[in-house]
Amino acid sequence: MPCWHCQHYGGSPRRADSPLKAICLLNEAQGAVSVQAKGDSGCESWVASERAPMRLLVCGSLVFPDRHAVFHALDLVLTRRRVDMLIHGAAAGVDTLADQWAVARGIRRQPFPISPEQWARVGMAASPLRNTRMLLEGRPDGVVAFPGGPGTEDMVLQARVAGIPVWRPYA
Repeated sequence: MPCWHCQHYGGSPRRADSPLKAICLLNEAQGAVSVQAKGDSGCESWVASERAPMRLLVCGSLVFPDRHAVFHALDLVLTRRRVDMLIHGAAAGVDTLADQWAVARGIRRQPFPISPEQWARVGMAASPLRNTRMLLEGRPDGVVAFPGGPGTEDMVLQARVAGIPVWRPYA
């Protein structure tokens, strides 16, 4: 069965070999996302609207091509917590796809772009400095880190040092 965002947002069904194990359903009567996820302890059901809100930071590759994978992983976050703010680096790839996901779900967004002047002034240090800003100013409760390069690894390291939980859905 395809996940609910595939049915309602025109995506394709998730691949059978996906490491994400969930059957997503839309509970239209209550206006909330319900997900039945199979874990080690059997089946459990959650309703996102009943979960404490969180500020979620998303990072990953500048060339990550799989919109469905980003939407599906972020929808799985909604099975556990209600996301009231999406924080990202305003870059191509994962950041752009996550921003589209937030728009589709009506979630507020807090982008942290790097200006051309910042790149010119500090060069390659601009990315780790932005990562620090996202943690300090964005105050995320959790990080979803998609596959990426050195910038993603720096974000993961900084988040872990700060004691912020990191989930790597496709690691």
